[in-house]
Amino acid sequence: MNELRLYHDMGLSGDDAGEFLDAVHARFSTRFEGSEFETYSPNEGEGLPRFFRKLGFDDHKKPFTFSHLVKIVEAGQWSEPDTEAGPRP
Repeated sequence: MNELRLYHDMGLSGDDAGEFLDAVHARFSTRFEGSEFETYSPNEGEGLPRFFRKLGFDDHKKPFTFSHLVKIVEAGQWSEPDTEAGPRP
């Protein structure tokens, strides 16, 4: 479950993604300064509906997993995910 991707698997994007990160910050005091979250999740109305992603259409956003979010929370600040493995189909 830790490899669950925030946008690609859960469809978390736009205002919902922003509110989620705000809640993480409020709960754990994690700092997200320097993040370019738009490379991991589209803005409101920009992303493909989940149905199209399930059919294999890709919108070319980098993967961002819950396991990496845990690392960020533990460190207390933003760091880029390791994307060497690349996005999953």
